[in-house]
Amino acid sequence: MKQAQLPNRILLSIIFIGCLFFSFNTVMTRGDSLWMYDSKRLFVCAIIVIFCLGLALFKEHRLQFWSTFSNVTPLCTALVMALFTFAAIANWQRVYVWSAQENYFYILGLAIVAASLVPILRHHRVLVFQYFSWISIFLFLSVASVFWFRAYMQLPESVHSILNPRFINQVQIWLLIPIFYLTIICKRKQYYYYVMQVICALNVTSILATDAQGIAAVGVFSILLWALLEANWRKEIVVLLIQSIIWGVIFHFILLSPVPEWFLNGSALTWNSIKTESSGQVVLYLEAFSQTSFWGLGGDSFLCLKENFSEPLPSPQWSSVSWGIIPLISYLLLITYGFISVSRTKNQMVRVTGLSLLIGLSYSLISGVLDSPISQLLAAFSLAMYWASIKPAPSLIRHSSYLQHVIIISVSVLCIFFVTNKVKQRVDLYPQVEQASTVKAQLWLGYECLLPEQPNK
Repeated sequence: MKQAQLPNRILLSIIFIGCLFFSFNTVMTRGDSLWMYDSKRLFVCAIIVIFCLGLALFKEHRLQFWSTFSNVTPLCTALVMALFTFAAIANWQRVYVWSAQENYFYILGLAIVAASLVPILRHHRVLVFQYFSWISIFLFLSVASVFWFRAYMQLPESVHSILNPRFINQVQIWLLIPIFYLTIICKRKQYYYYVMQVICALNVTSILATDAQGIAAVGVFSILLWALLEANWRKEIVVLLIQSIIWGVIFHFILLSPVPEWFLNGSALTWNSIKTESSGQVVLYLEAFSQTSFWGLGGDSFLCLKENFSEPLPSPQWSSVSWGIIPLISYLLLITYGFISVSRTKNQMVRVTGLSLLIGLSYSLISGVLDSPISQLLAAFSLAMYWASIKPAPSLIRHSSYLQHVIIISVSVLCIFFVTNKVKQRVDLYPQVEQASTVKAQLWLGYECLLPEQPNK
């Protein structure tokens, strides 16, 4: 059994080593940011192509894939089908048709990755949690290295001009509850427990350092909700949360600011001010609302039609503008259905993995968390972890119809075609991207709107 799981363990290790590599990034000059952002997307595209190739080439993988769907409820299936069906309709009938299809099959490819990971993660759940801990450490080191570099060089600029806090926060949101869970279950292993407590506190330190009010509010609320639902661990969860906040503040003071600045150049011991100004989200929401229609404008429509906006929309606004009202309602109902299921379950693992998924989806209601490449990959892992926790585990289907094989092979081939075509276009047009005056955070950074494709009238 262990030998049979070895290839899956190696596959997970390769994926997470890539995530660790991309979790440590600090330099954010214009040229570096283009490559840094798009290299992460290339990494995710490669994972999508690998999993889709596995489905297209191997019958055993296709049988496992279909078996995974046997424990999905009819309501959940109907909502997902409605979301993807009406999204496909919106993409075909509106603007930027070709780019919309590429983005659609990229998202569908991520869904295939999540479903394919389910049978693997049933046997390697703890390994994933351990890698989540390492990702948290690397994210903190990204933040710390910028603070130390700024203090050593006595730079007057804000750390936000060097660091990419948006990327760090969008990755971090998927890690909070799994790391808290891993800390609680290893309480009997004294030294390991102390290490995990430090990692929990370092997450708080990173949140404070990046002025992430959104993730702080959503994270604290979700952890308190977990404590409310988990009667057996309620005290441990609340105590760990309080300890993490206290030590997170202390670590920020000692390790990031102001002690390092005082130690290196004699600066006064003053606490950095908390960001209170508006980030322009209200204007973004109002503009998105004005573009909302029942059928949607299709993918890539908002940022390409609105030259003044370069940041991705939160998921509800993006769904309503790009795919229309039906996918938006389906998305919100899926989140609501997930909260109801998690609140009713008596299975601890289902509750932990479900809340871990829902905390990210909830954060997507007010941010573009589902736009960042590594964040999307961790969202797929979170979905697969929750899916793999549902009992009973489905039995392997030994035979499936010819039509089922044709469907999954066709979808996999289409995903491979559109994703690889997107990569080819990115490579061909990279010089134009570097010279562009406007950089937009889409599938690639500042890419799609440079296409010669014109909107349909």
